[in-house]
Formats: sequence, structure tokens, C-alpha cells
Amino acid sequence: MLTRVSISRSKEMNFASNLGKKVPWSSMITKGKEKFSSDNGNATSRRIFALAMQLSFFSTKSNIKPEGTSNKSGDDSGKNVSSKSPESATSIAKIFRFEGSGVALPHKDKVYKGGEDAHFISEAVLAVADGVGGWAEYGIDPALYARKLMEGARLAVEQKVSTDPVKIMQFAYNHAKDVTGSSTACVVVLEGGTLKAANLGDSGFMIIRKSNLLLKSEEQQHGFNFPFQLGSESRDKPEHSQIYKQAIEEGDVVILGTDGLFDNLFKEEILKIQQKHATSDPKTLAQAVAESARTASMSKTKQSPFAVGAGKAGLRFQGGKEDDITVVVGVVKIWPTIVD
Repeated sequence: MLTRVSISRSKEMNFASNLGKKVPWSSMITKGKEKFSSDNGNATSRRIFALAMQLSFFSTKSNIKPEGTSNKSGDDSGKNVSSKSPESATSIAKIFRFEGSGVALPHKDKVYKGGEDAHFISEAVLAVADGVGGWAEYGIDPALYARKLMEGARLAVEQKVSTDPVKIMQFAYNHAKDVTGSSTACVVVLEGGTLKAANLGDSGFMIIRKSNLLLKSEEQQHGFNFPFQLGSESRDKPEHSQIYKQAIEEGDVVILGTDGLFDNLFKEEILKIQQKHATSDPKTLAQAVAESARTASMSKTKQSPFAVGAGKAGLRFQGGKEDDITVVVGVVKIWPTIVD
């Protein structure tokens, strides 16, 4: 368990850096029951990030069931709206699709390699992944697993494996099995008039409708700064994801982010940014959100979500948390499609 530690202001930067790294399961196995420790104010705990898809969480004790979620995965969804002309056998199907864009701002020490986050965008699927930074201590680049995972998600969509986000995540997980490392993940799928999502770890997503918050995913954590993760030596699997299902409307805005976003900005702050950019294109909104998160991450005084979480765990911490920041924005559009 975490114990309360007091640290001097001069040590807080190093403390923040250590807290910002994610803990791979290999580290947990090595440490045995000592999942978190501190030595003269230097925390060795590391976080992990999750692919969000339609999965049920196996532990009822820690299962998160916010409003708008369920624990059953499947391919059912709302039906497309169509209209047929009495003079023609041709119908016009109104298909919901994303107009999407993403922005990745690497941590200043990881710019040379593009950071350790990864993301994937298509007309019907959005996904993000965050490589677990703790693997760097073993000489392994944390970015490799996250990138392989998102490559698997892209292949699952291209090969039309499924419209179930859990199955897409499972395909991606299998695709990355030969890569050492681990990652959190979040996958969001549009099918008919329904948005389906699976989230594993501390990445996540928000749905905003007419500048009001409709739904926000919850974190999955084994403990503070130790999120659920897919990959090497991890007990967490795609089926342990939290599942979400929500009826969607044209104009809805979906924002996905890694923990670099949600550790630095509260949902209310993100909502205000969206309201300010309500008429902007997805790229502009994603850039505005990411830049705001980066500014917050460098603050020494902000009461950030990460600082709040640290306090609840008995740790004294103030300010933002510098990290890779990835933001993906998808605006729901209706694409009229001719169907024979």
C-alpha cells in the first residue's frame, strides 16, 4: 500500500518525473506485494494506460459501471436511418461517420522519438494507446508496444474483423504478442446510430453534445499510478475493459486522450475549451485541447487531477504532470450513401 510521504519543494520535480512513469507488471512481480514504495521522497511507482473497447471487467469489486455503460459486449447497434423513393428501388442510407483528427505532443525528453503514445483514426473507429514508461528501465522502448497495438487496431478495421471494440482490441492484442512491453488502450466505434467503446487503463474519452458533457469514461487502476494494461506479464486482458454504449447524434464531439490529457485537465476544463471552439474543425479543437494540457502539465501550482489523485493516495504533490499528450477528436457527421 502507499504510505504518506513528505517531500521538499526542491525534490518535487524529480518526484513528479518518477510518478509520471508507468509501472509494468514485470516490476510488480519483482517487487512482490510491495507495489509502491518511496525512498527519501522519490516514488518508484509507474502508471499504465488502457485501450478502451467494449469489454466487461472481470472483478466485480473494482468494476466501474458509470451511467451509460454495460458489461456485455456485442455487435448490436442502432439501425441506419433510410428513406426510399416510391419510384425507385434505390434508398439513401444516412451513415454516421467520424470527421477526425489527432495531435500528439511528446514529453520534452522524448521528442526525438515522437513520444510513447500511439493513436489510430478512421471513419468509424478512433483509438489511443499509451506505452508503459517503466519498461525503459529494462532497456525496452515503451513506444514499441503501443505502436504495435495501434497497428493491430488499424489492421482489424481494414480487414473488417468486427465492429465490436473489444474484438478489435483483442485482434490488436494478439497482433502485438511478440513485442515486449505493455500499454493502456481505448477504442471507440461508430455503428449505425450507436457509439460503442472499450477502455482499459487510464486513457479515456468524452462525448460532448451541444457543448454539454454527455458521457466521460472512468479510469481503471489497480492502485494509484498503476493502471490496467495490456502486454507482457500483465494479468489484464481485453475482456477486462470497461464497456460503454451510447446513442449518437449528428454533431456530437468525441474526444479521446491518453493520461497526459486527463491527468492535467479536469473534464470541466476540457468542456470549456470545446465550447470556445464549438465551430472549429477537429484538428483545431484537438490542438487547442492538447496545448492547454501541455501548459497545465508544466505548472508548479495547478491543482491538477493527478495532484488530486496523489493526495487521495497519501502523497503530497502539487502542479501538473509532464507527460506525452495525445488528443484525438472525432465529430459525428451523417454521410448520405446510396444503397441498391
